[in-house]
Amino acid sequence: KADTASNVLSTPRFYKNMVFITSVGGVVYGVNADTGVEVWRHVGERSVTDTTVSDDGIVYVHTDAAILRAYDAETGRVLWGAKTGTNKNTWNGPYQTASAAVIHGDEVIIGGRDGDITAYDRHTGAYRWNFRTGLWVQSSPRVQGDVLVVGSNDGWIYALNLD
Repeated sequence: KADTASNVLSTPRFYKNMVFITSVGGVVYGVNADTGVEVWRHVGERSVTDTTVSDDGIVYVHTDAAILRAYDAETGRVLWGAKTGTNKNTWNGPYQTASAAVIHGDEVIIGGRDGDITAYDRHTGAYRWNFRTGLWVQSSPRVQGDVLVVGSNDGWIYALNLD
């Protein structure tokens, strides 16, 4: 059971026998899906995105403080954290995240309220590249083949060739 002060609004994601959920209060939960027993939790900044889990057991969460974190799925150990966003951020609200991450090859890609779609090395968190849209990116990017598709609040849907 999640803390009552920490609303769970995310979509559950699975890896092996684990399920991962984030809460508005900043908690990332790793729960045994067979028993319902909490295996680990990480308390951080307000988490407002769903988790994304790679095939090799890395859980990615983009937090409200504009930090993308990678966790070991089985232990909850923080593998790395990367500051997201740019100094061109035009969003004046407190929430700096918008979208959940998507994995493409060795990159983890997110959208943000700064209007950027940004890719990071999924093993180290090192910045790779970014693409600026006209307004903040609230939708979560999706990849089909080598094409990333994401919507922006500027009214456009962007298709980026990742090859």
